[in-house]
Amino acid sequence: MAEAPRDPHAGALAERYRAIFDYAPDPTLLLRPGDGRVLDVNLAFETLTGWTRRELLERSLADLIAPESTAATDGSLDRLLEATSTARTEELALARRDGSSLALDVDVTPVNARGDRLLHLIARDGSRERRLQEQMIQSEKLASLGQLVSGFAHAGNNPLTGILGDAELLLDRAAELPDDMRGDVERIFHGAQRTHQIISNLLKFARAETPNAVPFEVNALLDECLSLKDYAFRVSDVAVRRDFQDGIPTLSGSPQRLRQAFLNIIDNAHDAMVGHRGGGTLVVRSHVEKDRVEIDFLDDGPGLTEPRRVFDPFYTTKGVGKGTGLGLSVSYGIVRDHGGEITAENRPGGGAKITLWLPIERLQAADSKPAAKARPPTADRGRGERVLVVDDEDIVLAVTEKVLRDANYKVTVAKSGHQAVLKLRNESFDLVVTDVRMPRPVDGIDLYHWIRANRAGFESRVVFMTGDTLRLETRTFLDSVQNLRLAKPYSPEELRRAVRQALDLNPVPGLRS
Repeated sequence: MAEAPRDPHAGALAERYRAIFDYAPDPTLLLRPGDGRVLDVNLAFETLTGWTRRELLERSLADLIAPESTAATDGSLDRLLEATSTARTEELALARRDGSSLALDVDVTPVNARGDRLLHLIARDGSRERRLQEQMIQSEKLASLGQLVSGFAHAGNNPLTGILGDAELLLDRAAELPDDMRGDVERIFHGAQRTHQIISNLLKFARAETPNAVPFEVNALLDECLSLKDYAFRVSDVAVRRDFQDGIPTLSGSPQRLRQAFLNIIDNAHDAMVGHRGGGTLVVRSHVEKDRVEIDFLDDGPGLTEPRRVFDPFYTTKGVGKGTGLGLSVSYGIVRDHGGEITAENRPGGGAKITLWLPIERLQAADSKPAAKARPPTADRGRGERVLVVDDEDIVLAVTEKVLRDANYKVTVAKSGHQAVLKLRNESFDLVVTDVRMPRPVDGIDLYHWIRANRAGFESRVVFMTGDTLRLETRTFLDSVQNLRLAKPYSPEELRRAVRQALDLNPVPGLRS
């Protein structure tokens, strides 16, 4: 029987396909079904993993699975190797030659080559894609949380204003109180302060804003944060190793807010290590990665119970009274506001790793208002000025009226914007202190616009109170005006100071300064 004629171009064609395979940009390998023996790999796969083709041809896919991977036990490796007629995608964690692990999304396609069944695998680095997906999920949580927090902050800060104000006024008269009553008032005051701090942290977490940007050195900021905790590290037997890359470009952002983010992460690592075995080692590493600065916080504590949940608000594994679960949530919000990313994972050898990335490109500074003129060094007491206080909450009206009356102001109250308009039509006032968010038809914003339209020039004599800086309408309005504002809950001292400052900036004719 005569042999089939040989294709004179077969050799050239084979070389062409070999070149296409070798230089394909996607990491690719061929496996034998069943046992997963590596039959061939391309250059991109060698580069990705650090293994040479010769080394890989002596192994099976199971030999390349990272130690922490569950592929062998959850059935994903078996599903991949048993692929028959349809393509599928699996997630695998492979071990690089240097011992590090690599999260990959692997597309598997069964092929037939001259009667031999092979598995054609194309791998993609899935860590970045999964990070983006997790950030999208986190952003959706934030969007829902923002609406909840907005209402909660407004509702919660109003009664807190009254509680803190009344408690502080009572403490100012502590000498007149019986000892047991003084202790009761102090507990009320400190409990209300703690509640206020929780609401404040929650607002910081949920608020998306562009930080006022100033130049700063990230290594110097990290060193400062570690130095602040130096005593706590020494007494709890925690060693600290700084692994900072030299020559990192100057970044632009809010050092104050990033300091808080870094300290929250450091505190979390410290508590985990001390609680686990009474000490440990914290490594803080910084280096440039393309157009970003990567900062790693690595501890050798017990690791994270649920790494994907650590940035959720109120999620904590600490005991009762040892944390609110907002520390890492606040850090997440701060890093996000700087255009960065933050992730959490467990280290293969034990412990946790928090990684964040900050962009090297300059952030645009938020449109900041010129600083208000310094208040003359006068007392915060009044000189008989007439002040109209507007709020729909009785408890806020009561404490605000009492504080200002005691400070020698003549105070009139209005329980709505509509009542305030009626009083402004019929009476004369030197200052209006009004809540922003009140029931319509006339809230604080409407009241301001009415004053501007009907009392030209008097709009500068309006001080705004608000317990809701998260709502977009409120923030947009407050950013558009130059008026002084008070964030609820405010202290009696803060109220007196704001009222005095507003009047000093707009002197009342006929009154002695």
